[in-house]
Amino acid sequence: MSETEMMDALQALVHGSADDQRTLAAALRGRSDPSCHAALAALLLAKALDIRQLAAEALEALGGRIPYDPNWPQTARQQAAERL
Repeated sequence: MSETEMMDALQALVHGSADDQRTLAAALRGRSDPSCHAALAALLLAKALDIRQLAAEALEALGGRIPYDPNWPQTARQQAAERL
C-alpha cells in the first residue's frame, strides 16, 4: 500500500462510523510516527467521549508533551489537536 493510499484509508476511518473511529484510535496506541498525527488530531475532537479517551491513550505515546484531557471543552481540545 502506498503512502497516499494509507493516508486515504486513515481519513476514511477518521470520518467513518463511531466503530471505525474507535478501531482507529485503539490501533494508534503506541504509534508515535508523524504519519498518524493528522488522524489522531481529528480523533481528539471526536463527538463521543469514549473515542476521545482512546485517542488520549494514543497521544500518550508522544511522551506527554501535548497536554490533553478528553473532558476539556471543545476549544481546549481544538488547541491540543492543533499542537499535534
